[in-house]
Amino acid sequence: MASYQFINPLFKSITYHILSLPLAMRLKDERRNAACLFLLMMLSVT
Repeated sequence: MASYQFINPLFKSITYHILSLPLAMRLKDERRNAACLFLLMMLSVT
């Protein structure tokens, strides 16, 4: 599980960039919205 120490910060930075996008932009792109939810679930699990 040593890879999590590298992957987890990566997920956090990706999630930060996704969440920092305008809300309307996120709602238009459902694929990005789904990816955001997936990343948040991954972060809550780890």
